[in-house]
Amino acid sequence: MPDKQNNFKVIKIMKNSIITAILAFCCMPIMAQTGSGDTAYEVKGTCPTDIAKVYVIDLMKGVTDSTETKNGTFEIKGSNKKDAFLGIAAKGSSSYIVFINDGTPVSADLATMTLKGSELNNKLNGYDRQLDAINGEIRKYIEQYNEAQKSGKSEAELKALAEELNSKYIEPIAAKSTELTKQIIRDNKDNIIPAAFINNIMYDCELSELKELLDPKYAYANHPMAARAKAYLAELEKKMAIITEAEALKTSTDWKKTTDRFIALQNQWKEIGAVPRKKSEQIWKRFRAACDEFFTERDKHATPENNYAANLKAKKALIAEINAYEPEEGVSKAEARQKFAEKWQSIGFVPFKEKEKIAKAYNDAMSAKFHDVPRSSRGAGQGRSEKDRLIQKFNKLQQDIDTYENNIGFFSMSKNSQPLIQQMQSRIEEAKNELKELEMQIKSLEETENR
Repeated sequence: MPDKQNNFKVIKIMKNSIITAILAFCCMPIMAQTGSGDTAYEVKGTCPTDIAKVYVIDLMKGVTDSTETKNGTFEIKGSNKKDAFLGIAAKGSSSYIVFINDGTPVSADLATMTLKGSELNNKLNGYDRQLDAINGEIRKYIEQYNEAQKSGKSEAELKALAEELNSKYIEPIAAKSTELTKQIIRDNKDNIIPAAFINNIMYDCELSELKELLDPKYAYANHPMAARAKAYLAELEKKMAIITEAEALKTSTDWKKTTDRFIALQNQWKEIGAVPRKKSEQIWKRFRAACDEFFTERDKHATPENNYAANLKAKKALIAEINAYEPEEGVSKAEARQKFAEKWQSIGFVPFKEKEKIAKAYNDAMSAKFHDVPRSSRGAGQGRSEKDRLIQKFNKLQQDIDTYENNIGFFSMSKNSQPLIQQMQSRIEEAKNELKELEMQIKSLEETENR
């Protein structure tokens, strides 16, 4: 469930999800189906007479087969991996009926979104109908927001309405859906049904709860559909391990050795894949608190060899010197800038809590005095310009990830949008990889200019 600060965006995402889903179905390629070990499926069903085509969707891959309808009926046969989760969808529809490919023929009614087949598939369809009934309650609030938009309300008014709808109605509905989903998983640990639902609630679980739900002793935990939840669990476990170590180190008085270790832990933290903002802020606060406690105490025990307070004083003096700089005859501004940069780099570390503030003051001073100097490939002047550009790109990419995760959050209220979820997951992975590259570039520049 998205944070309140994203409520306005959330409503917009929800509003557009149906249109996006329809487009996705129309554009999805037919995937070739092969494999000697595949299990055959047979689907017969009925649909509204205006439906011309029906698709079979592999929830891990996309559309795998299709057939034309005749007088509101259809029949389609094919094969796929045993126990794969498949969907049946009408062309142009944003919803589909999910079934497990267990080799038992199924009959489907696309008008009522019901299915009859094996005992397991009947059970799965029943859960889908329960969840869809709960999540369907959100539609009226989307419509209320749409009407407010059409009425010409200001952006501030729309944002306030989005927050009100989210806190009063959408969040309680989502919580109800989440609790039912968790109960479905708890009630079906002896079969693979939970694999269809675990990704929908993983961000709403604490580490211990998610770890228990993904215990390898449960067959569903080893199903390919649970891979995303398992990957998230692995990332969460790594970050919690870092927090545990940081909290154990925070009272250490071995200042040099522990400082190096905290810096290493901070780098490890950045290298681990991102988790949703709601969860990341919660665990980041614990990690940051441990870091702050250690560095604050360390700064109180500065030694002559590494006097952080003296270094801070020296950097402040240098900034004052930069601010007072006036061009000198016979010395180019580029040379002057380079000398200031080298002097800055020669000064040691400052108190941890002052690092960002003093770095910003330095960068601002350099930018004000040397903004008209052509940027070279070396020196802090380039670092300032390049770092700002990279940070801006990083923030934009993080916003994109937030948007994709919000999409997943609301698409996952019903498994009828699994292909879209897969699409969003792919985009998130690409964005995360780019984030890691940007982090490395930013870190390199910071090491140059923020010693």
